[in-house]
Amino acid sequence: MIFDQNKYGKVKRLIGNVILKNENIFMMCDSAYLYDEDQSFEAFSNVRINQTDSVTVTAKHLLYASKDKVAHLDGNVSLVQGKMTLNTEKLDYSLKDKRAYYNTPGRLTNKESVLTSMSGEYWTQTKEAHFRQHVKLKNPDYELLTDTLIYNTGNEESKFFGPTTVVTKTDSIYALKGWYDTKNEVGKFANQVVIKTGSQILFTDSLYFNQKLGKGYAHGNVDLLDSLEKMHIIGDEGYYTKAPQKVQINNNAFVSKIMGQDTVFIWADTLFYDGDSVKHDRRLNAWSKVRLFKNDVQAICDTLCYMIDDSNVSMFKNPILWSSYNQLTADSIYLLLSKDHIRHIILQKHGFIASHERGTHYNQIKGDSLVGFFNLGELERVKVFGKGQSIYYAREDSSKYIGVNEIDCPVMEVFISLEKVKGIKFLGASKATLHPVEKTRSQKFWLKGFNWQESLRPSKPDLHF
Repeated sequence: MIFDQNKYGKVKRLIGNVILKNENIFMMCDSAYLYDEDQSFEAFSNVRINQTDSVTVTAKHLLYASKDKVAHLDGNVSLVQGKMTLNTEKLDYSLKDKRAYYNTPGRLTNKESVLTSMSGEYWTQTKEAHFRQHVKLKNPDYELLTDTLIYNTGNEESKFFGPTTVVTKTDSIYALKGWYDTKNEVGKFANQVVIKTGSQILFTDSLYFNQKLGKGYAHGNVDLLDSLEKMHIIGDEGYYTKAPQKVQINNNAFVSKIMGQDTVFIWADTLFYDGDSVKHDRRLNAWSKVRLFKNDVQAICDTLCYMIDDSNVSMFKNPILWSSYNQLTADSIYLLLSKDHIRHIILQKHGFIASHERGTHYNQIKGDSLVGFFNLGELERVKVFGKGQSIYYAREDSSKYIGVNEIDCPVMEVFISLEKVKGIKFLGASKATLHPVEKTRSQKFWLKGFNWQESLRPSKPDLHF
């Protein structure tokens, strides 16, 4: 090392393997100027700062003032701490606060993560970095784009603020606020969250998820749109499992699904969607206070299961179904759909079909089990199995009644046209009585178990998405 003071007056010049020590900090370079007046120095070429806490800073040029203990570095600046490396062109490093900050494009590399920004700050004691302007965090599993990001290189946790997009191999996520823990693969997004996965888009107020388990919890204004299934599910909160796909929507749950030229709407306290397309076992389950509306059929029950691949619907616990002028009830109801219309309906145990005739008079069909056959959404035939009973108002023409037929037959087949009974085929010992209409006017001519509940029939929804 060469020391030259006379040539530069109050400035000392050091040349060759220069080493300067300030408390627990060592500064090295090829050459340096020492300024006695303000106790500062300037270093050139192969500049290096070493701290006892394993922090190393390198650059081409350094200007250091002892008064504020801030090192101003430029030219290929690199700050290394453990497995973290920060690179930029200009960097100010406070040895007092152990804080580095820059306003030129910077690049932070930590293990497999690479983070770039236009400006930022890094605290070597807490290992926390703040990045601003065009921030990009790249990881083998995802890429994050935001305007403001706080990243801790120790626990690999990210906090972001402002419009943020996260892109993975299968998803893209947008939110205004959130955090993500890379080590444990868990995170939370909040404020205007939008997630796109294949044909699905999820909107919600906030989302907590576990990437490793493939599970998530959404809260507030949950709205799932599946363009492939032509299905729309909304509710107050939702739970999600990625593989196999399962979705649970709670509180004010609602689903709409386009079926051909029509749309089916289902309301419930809780909705479950199982989207396992590999096993062809996709289903939609609805629990508690279930209501269903379709132009040609409406229903209520406590439990409903819609098998999407088979186009079958099952309803349990006090189900009631309305089709045109008919009300159908049983302990359980099964619908078989074809081309988005009802093909068959099975009323299992205590089956009952009723249609309003006039006043307090109703056409009625009852039995242990009933099977209904539809044509283009209209009930045209009913088979009754076990304890069959029927009451229907027979007309000579469209206006004049012949009488009221009361029939008991264990097994029978009822033929219907234009919502009116046109004939009955008896398949066992039967008893039939034709009552004068006048006899029924003074009494309620109802079979046991009759309960007309038109007031509960769901009406067409007025929806605004």
